[in-house]
Parts: sequence; structure tokens; C-alpha cells
Amino acid sequence: MRRTAHRSRSREHLGDSQSETWLKAVFNTALDAIITMNPAGMITAWNSQAESTFGWGEAEAVGGSLSDLIIPPQHREAHKKGIARFLVTGEGPILRKRIEITALHRDGREFPVELTVCPMRKGGDWHFSAFVRDLTERRRGEEAQARLAAIVESSHDAILSMDMSGTIVTWNAAAEQLYCYTAHEVIGQHLSLLVPEDQPDEIPGIMKRLARGERIEHYETVRVRRGGTRVSVTLTISPIRDGRGNIIGSSTIVRDNTERKQVEKALREGEQQLQALSRRLVEVQEMERAFIARELHDQIGQMLSAVKVNLEMISRDADPGLARRAAEGIVAVTRAIEQVQNLSFELRPSLLDDLGLAAAVDAYAKRQAEAARLQLGLAICVACAVPKHIETACFRIIQEAVTNVVRHARARRLELELCTSGDRLDLVARDDGVGFDAVALAATAPVERRLGLVGMRERAVYVGGELDVQSTPGVGTIVRAQFPLGAADPGREL
Repeated sequence: MRRTAHRSRSREHLGDSQSETWLKAVFNTALDAIITMNPAGMITAWNSQAESTFGWGEAEAVGGSLSDLIIPPQHREAHKKGIARFLVTGEGPILRKRIEITALHRDGREFPVELTVCPMRKGGDWHFSAFVRDLTERRRGEEAQARLAAIVESSHDAILSMDMSGTIVTWNAAAEQLYCYTAHEVIGQHLSLLVPEDQPDEIPGIMKRLARGERIEHYETVRVRRGGTRVSVTLTISPIRDGRGNIIGSSTIVRDNTERKQVEKALREGEQQLQALSRRLVEVQEMERAFIARELHDQIGQMLSAVKVNLEMISRDADPGLARRAAEGIVAVTRAIEQVQNLSFELRPSLLDDLGLAAAVDAYAKRQAEAARLQLGLAICVACAVPKHIETACFRIIQEAVTNVVRHARARRLELELCTSGDRLDLVARDDGVGFDAVALAATAPVERRLGLVGMRERAVYVGGELDVQSTPGVGTIVRAQFPLGAADPGREL
């Protein structure tokens, strides 16, 4: 009997010991700081999380005053009065409730905590257990969220968010102004409320991209305001992830493009008008050049030739003095005829109209190379008819390119290639001159030289072609142009 009773007491003692060990393990592995205090306000227990939260070790804290250790000075008097009131009345306004307050760290800083105080009887006296949770990180998150919410709400761009089903979750003031719906009206509604009926595939396509984690930037589309009015917008859509990295929704920044589109339209129309005017000016200029060239060649040239013939007749029949003066006149008239011919050729070579582009370029290049003492490499293989408007544009570009070589390049050699290739006419003008720096040219070159390069490019674009100029200081310059032979004459559209 005695042995049985002894074994029973041993088991009870062992059970109590194991239970105490278990409770202590739970106490020290809790995620909240747990502190116990006697009626005098002295700390009687202090778990591991309390050490991490407040910076005091268990040996330092136990036996110390809770008020002095972790309660900020401004709260100490209320703490002492609250304990005294409870010990007398058994009541306390904050007991068994979660309250948010500040606590004091060992390093002197105050930080926010969530506090729950529970009274408990022990040996006829009241003791207290405090459960404390550090709210520092949560407060930082709340502050960051509040700042973000303020930024979103004050943004001039509409900002909204939705879940992965397409249901609208948030809606800022700018979204109300853009779409004419209040947040109360649209939150909980599907995004399709804002999408035109003729764009049924847009939302599924966007949701698929979001599900893959894509960020959609500068997506131009159309949305619908209250009442059915369409508005042009640009969207930037970003996936929203939860703490585990799962995509749970998206945020969308919406920028109203209406004003920009109107400005772009006005600019396009203005540019089209300027291009039409430029084309008309080019046409008129070519007509005037052709007229003046014909007048110089057919009228003034013939009159000068007649004068020369008469002077030659006088020089044969007149006395020596008169013959000498007639000979001087013949020289002057001959020079004038050459100048008229050169001027007529520059204005509009008759070869261009009579024999075509290849003959005109051949004659012009040889004339200019001889006058400027340039070595000339000429490769012309125009195997099909070239439309008149392209002939004119190409010849003028060659004129400008050759003029630039003669006036500015200080080159020894000029190479010209003019060939048809399928439905395209290719032009290459290459020199071995001093070249130039494009940036420096734009900043410092005379206006007429800059306009010359611009004019070449505009002439190419005018007939549906393209032009590129490459130049390297000390190496030379290459002008390349391409013209589509099937392009319609833009002048006919004016």
C-alpha cells in the first residue's frame, strides 16, 4: 500500500514538473511579449519575446518596476492610479480589452504597441498579466498605405484597381471626373462597364497578360463614359501580388488622351497643309524655271546668236579698225551665249524634257566636273521609263548634291550612280572631300546650306521616296536616295 501511494505521488510530481516545463516552453515561444506583475507593480515574469520587444533581459527585468521600465513618463501616473483603483473596486476601464498605446524601449525611444491586461487571483492577491504586441511595422505599413492613398486620390490621372475577375475594387477622384461615375456607383461593378461593346476581346486579353505577371505600359485604347461618350485613353496596368507572391488583381493608371489627340490631329492637318503648299510652290517654281529656261534658250539665245552672225559678217567686210571692234563684240557675245546656255541648263535643261533623266544627268555631271576640275565616276543604268515628277525631283537632288561638293567639299573625286532596280530608282552621290559633322552643321552652318540638305530630303519625300546623308569629317560624304517608280504624282492630288 505504501509503495503504491508513493508511486502515485511520484507520478503526480512528475506530471506537475512536465506541465510546468511545457507551460514555460509555451510562455517563451509566444510571439507576443508576456509580462506578469504583482499588486505592487513589480515584474514577476518576462518571456523571450519581451526581451526582444523592450531590449531588457529577463534577469534585468524581473523584480523591477514595470512603470519605470517600459511605461513612458506621460502614462505612469495613470498606470499607478489604475492599479490602485482596481485593487479597491475590482474595476478597470482597460482591463481585458485590446488597446493601442506607446511603450518605452531600453534605448529610450517610444514605439506603438497593442496591449491587453488581464487580472488573475493568486494566493488571495491580485496579479496581472500583460500581453504586448509591437505595432511598429504595422504602423509603418499603415502610414505608407495612407501616403499612397493620398497620392492616388490627389493624382490628376484616373487610378483604379480590380481583382482577377475584373471587378472594380478602388476608384479615385480623377476616375470620377474622367468617367462621370462615382466610386459608390462603380466599386463592385465589372470593368466591362467602361469598355465599348465593339471591343469584346480586350478585357480577356488583358487578364491573360496580367495572369502571366506582365506589366502593360502605354496601351492606347478607347473607354466609355457615363452616357456612352467615348474617350481616348492610355493605360498602364500593373499586377498586384499578395504576401506570397500570388497575383490577386491589378492597378490601372488611365490618362485622358482627348486633348493630346486633338493637338496631334491639328498638327497633322497643319503639316498636311504645309506639305501641300510646299508641293505647290515646288510645282510653280519648276514651271517658272522651265518657262525662263525656254525664253533664255529660244528667245534671248537666238537673238544673241543673230547678233554674233551679224558681227561676223561685219568683221569680214569692214575696215581693219571696225573689224577689230567687231571681233571684240563677237567674243563678248559668245561669252554671253555661253552664260545664257549655262543659266538655261541650270534652270531646266532641255535634255531633261527631250531625252530624259539619264541624258540630263550625264550632261550636267560632266559639265560640272569639268568646270570644277573634278575626277568623275559616272554609272548610269536607267533601264525603264521614269515618271516626270520623279525625274524632276531626282535631278534637283543631284544638282544640290553636286553644288555642295563644288562649293564646300574641296573634293578631288565625285562619283554618281543612277540605276533602276525593279520598281525602284536608286541614286548615290559620293565624294572624297572634307565631310562634315551633322550636329555642328545644324548649329553653325549658314542657313542656305542647311536648307539645301533639308530641301533634298523634302523633294525625295514629296515623290514618295527617301533620302539619307552620311558624312564623316576628313573622309567625305555619301548621299543616298530611293524613289518608287510606281508612285503617283502627288501634284495631281492638289
